[in-house]
Amino acid sequence: MGRGLSELQKAILELTWQEYQRHHNAFKDKALVARWRAWDNDNFKRYLLPDSEKPIPPTEFKPFIDDNWQGFAWITDIFVRYYHWPVKSTWRGRSNFSKSEIGNKPYMAAYIAIRKALIRLQSRKLIFITKDQSSYALTSEGYDLMAKLMQ
Repeated sequence: MGRGLSELQKAILELTWQEYQRHHNAFKDKALVARWRAWDNDNFKRYLLPDSEKPIPPTEFKPFIDDNWQGFAWITDIFVRYYHWPVKSTWRGRSNFSKSEIGNKPYMAAYIAIRKALIRLQSRKLIFITKDQSSYALTSEGYDLMAKLMQ
C-alpha cells in the first residue's frame, strides 16, 4: 500500500474506502435500485410517522438509507475493526463499545495512536476530519491513492 504508511493508517484508509465503495456499488445494481425505489415509494409516508411506528427497511437497502456517498467512517469503527473490540451497540451505523470493559489504559493508548494516525493522514492530504472530530473521509488525493492501490 502507500509508501510510508503504518498498518493503522492503512486500516483507516481502507475503512473509509470500503464505506465509499459499498454506497457506490449499491447504485450499480439496477435490480436493487428498482426494489429500493419501489419500497421507498410504497413507504413514503414513513417520514411523517413517529420513530416507533416507522417500517423497518430490509437490510439490503442500508446503503441507500445511510446515504454515505462520501464514504464517511466513524472514528469509533477504527477501534472496533482495527483493535477488534466487541461492539456493545450501534447507532446510525456507528459502532459503540464499552470503555469500562476495555479499560482506561488500553483505551487511551489506542485513542492516542488513532488520533496521531488521523492527523498524519490529514497532513498528507489523504483524509479530512469532520469539525466535531467524530468521523473522516477521503480527500480527492486519498481516493486517487486508494483507487490505484485497490486495483
